[in-house]
Amino acid sequence: MFRYMIAAGLLVISALVSAAPPKPGEVLAFPAYYPAAFEGMGTLQKVLRTSRMVQINATRYVLETGVQISTLEYENGTLFLLKPGMDVGFLLSEKKVDGKRVITAIYELPAGSVPKH
Repeated sequence: MFRYMIAAGLLVISALVSAAPPKPGEVLAFPAYYPAAFEGMGTLQKVLRTSRMVQINATRYVLETGVQISTLEYENGTLFLLKPGMDVGFLLSEKKVDGKRVITAIYELPAGSVPKH
């Protein structure tokens, strides 16, 4: 029974990750640990791990120390899970570095979730 539950869970995760891009107006189902809304969304272009920065849609953001990184598979991930080309949603703090707000949490979104410019 336990093996069946694990296999069923993997099947659901696999379907989320490999699903076709969402249609306009379609509501996506995210894992329970995702927030109800994001303050920003975009496509991750660069991950600068040593300087704790990311570039999303041509804008660079500083990552807060202890930033929450979540993917469709992992609630608590590391910077190494973030890859260029990923669609992401993120949350920001009120704190600013070089005039820009700091990312406190970043979440992987299914491919095709963010409209391309």
